[in-house]
Amino acid sequence: MNRVPLRFVVLVALALMLAACAPTTSQQASESSGGEPPAAESQPAASQPGGGGGGGGANGSVQYEISGDYSDSGELAFVPAGSFFDQNGSSYLSFTNQGESTVLFIQLNDSGNSVQFGNQEASVTTDAAACTFNLTRDDATGAAGTFDCPNAFMVLVEGSQVGSGAIRGTFEAHQ
Repeated sequence: MNRVPLRFVVLVALALMLAACAPTTSQQASESSGGEPPAAESQPAASQPGGGGGGGGANGSVQYEISGDYSDSGELAFVPAGSFFDQNGSSYLSFTNQGESTVLFIQLNDSGNSVQFGNQEASVTTDAAACTFNLTRDDATGAAGTFDCPNAFMVLVEGSQVGSGAIRGTFEAHQ
């Protein structure tokens, strides 16, 4: 019987915690004056203008595509509060959709780069050897580039199945 490694369980737990803590659109509306969301908040994240090449969020976003035993695609907004740039040779980028349970993390460091994805249906993770990154920016104020991870490991929630596939995408994030 295959055992699910602890790091994947932690990833799924973190994804669910982030989703539970993210304010929903109705919470944002009630917190703004008058109870109605501003026009920009009423649009889906993907249609809002974003920072150079990103879209989806004021500070950038990631566009991703997952294929294999699980498939999904979309765009997630960058979360500056859950991220850092170029600290001791590492950057950690967090992306999510407010009110939804989808998260994607990108870790950039001197020893290699990786991607983790999680939602209520699956957890997808890679290691540094399984990905090709093309970074156009990685400094103290932001990061941008593409990733292609053809050998991703997947844990599917339904049936607790272990699977494999690929995750690829484009990201841009800044303060």
